[in-house]
Amino acid sequence: MDRNFWNRLFVPVQCHGESKSDGAGVSNKGQHAGSEGVITVLYIIKWIPKDQDVIIDRTKRYDDPSEALAVARNLLQLNPKKIWIEDEKGVLHTDHDAILEYARGG
Repeated sequence: MDRNFWNRLFVPVQCHGESKSDGAGVSNKGQHAGSEGVITVLYIIKWIPKDQDVIIDRTKRYDDPSEALAVARNLLQLNPKKIWIEDEKGVLHTDHDAILEYARGG
């Protein structure tokens, strides 16, 4: 996959007052470098099942966003109405359309 795909896939996150995006402050293990040291970010997969209107919060947390993305891609087999990845503060990391694009090979 090209670098532009990854730039489109990940939503920029805030870290110590600066806007950072994948490759510019977020490692593949979900860590941000800052003046206070390394902060680990956990990623959560959430989705709305096709036959319900409730949000399912997968109990497992991922410190590697690419692992969360791979699991989200596999969860597409359940045909959810919507699926996305958030950080532990509820900030959107990867939206539904980006996960679909990743599953299609982007």
